[in-house]
Amino acid sequence: MKISEIKRIGIAGAGTMGSGIAQIFARKGYKVLVTDIKEEFLHKSAKLVDLFNSSLIEEGIMSEDEVEGVLSNISFSTDKAGFKDCELIIEAIVEKMDIKQDFWREVEELASKNTLFATNTSGLSINKISSKVIDKSRFIGMHFWNPPHIIPLVELIRGDETSNETV
Repeated sequence: MKISEIKRIGIAGAGTMGSGIAQIFARKGYKVLVTDIKEEFLHKSAKLVDLFNSSLIEEGIMSEDEVEGVLSNISFSTDKAGFKDCELIIEAIVEKMDIKQDFWREVEELASKNTLFATNTSGLSINKISSKVIDKSRFIGMHFWNPPHIIPLVELIRGDETSNETV
């Protein structure tokens, strides 16, 4: 898949990192779906996105006119089924290996065969996280620095089977 083919991005995890990653992509014009296991987490995520937008406006980095575009590009859901329409899925859930592995096993069944998979982990093994993924060639570590809406730095981490195309 070419970068130009990515239009929709799924973000799993509505915490600080997932919300910040969603804000970045929505600001750049991508349609973003943020998912989490509880509605209350999604409400918190929407408030975080508002806070991130406000801080960027205050610093003169973003205009108030851009906020409407950002907000119109983000949707929230507790249903991962929306990932079936995403070309890139970024996981930013709790740093527990078994939860991440089970998440990816479930999501691979929902996603298109061309969807790219990325984990935002900062310390867990990419190979171990992807151990339950059948097509590991499309799996990569994509570690955003915190706070992602302020620090424009992303570290890409190859797994043993990550393809050059995915990188």
